[in-house]
Amino acid sequence: MPYEARRGGHAPGPLREAFTAWIDDEEAGGTVEIDGHERPLRWIVGQLWNCTDCLPGSSCDALGIPRGSSYAVAVRHLRAQKTA
Repeated sequence: MPYEARRGGHAPGPLREAFTAWIDDEEAGGTVEIDGHERPLRWIVGQLWNCTDCLPGSSCDALGIPRGSSYAVAVRHLRAQKTA
């Protein structure tokens, strides 16, 4: 069954990789690169909103969230930071 962001579950690798690359890039702006195309950060947030995959520990540390957190926890944390 293909991934559907609204249902969640296991997100495709390119989505997860684009998000972790954005976290690792200290100069990252409001866009992510996926499959050679620039997308707004809000797009990747929506794609990973219900993703149950675990974010790498170093990415959790960079965001200040507990290790073992899911991508969904990470993007919701980012969203909360942007609206606070």
